[in-house]
Amino acid sequence: MAGSPKVYLILGPHDSGKRAVLSDCIDSMESKSSVLYFKHRNEIENDWDTRLEDLAEVSTVLWSIENTKIKHDSITVNPSAIFFVAPASIDLADLMEGLKGWLSKNDCQLTRILTLVHCHSLSENNAQNNWYEAAIHFSDMVLLNRREGVSEKWIKDWVTDKKKQFHPTRFELVKKNRVNNPIDILDSQTYRTSLFFDDLIPIEEDEFEDLLPEDRRIDPYIERLESGKRRKIISQI
Repeated sequence: MAGSPKVYLILGPHDSGKRAVLSDCIDSMESKSSVLYFKHRNEIENDWDTRLEDLAEVSTVLWSIENTKIKHDSITVNPSAIFFVAPASIDLADLMEGLKGWLSKNDCQLTRILTLVHCHSLSENNAQNNWYEAAIHFSDMVLLNRREGVSEKWIKDWVTDKKKQFHPTRFELVKKNRVNNPIDILDSQTYRTSLFFDDLIPIEEDEFEDLLPEDRRIDPYIERLESGKRRKIISQI
């Protein structure tokens, strides 16, 4: 794909504010920027879709995951930025494999992965934590949204726990569907724990190979057992 557009993946469950934050980010971009909004075919419609699709600089492309491959409608523009917005109902590991393949096929590099947290829903259903931990593992930034009715202590404790597990991933609050600094959110500096999307230096068989961390060779969420099942199962929301 000509021009090497910046590519972003936005994760989050229904009503977490993914498209609202996307709209905020697009507003911060230069007016001449052309944006591709990759909208998943199974995404539940909301008012933000209309707002996004009414923007002159935004072109919408429908996409899906089939056998760990991204399938989508034809692209007719040469964008400066591409935003894949994914529902939490699809298999997260399949999505990561599919995105990596798509990036390679289109000669693009991943800029950032963002995860939106529906704090109110998560605080009432801790079973969602498995999905969030997997999403955070791949994410550069985690944006805490839908905090109405959630105690500051719960948010502080949750963030503290996740920061211990997923350094250097960054955590920020969303206020009224807006991030503190959209330009910072869209920056190219990576903070993700996973090395799955990194171009790794080939490892030669020598005495130092065993000193490399396991996820430098294969990501634990992507790895499959002999049975074909993933080594680490990700629950869906």
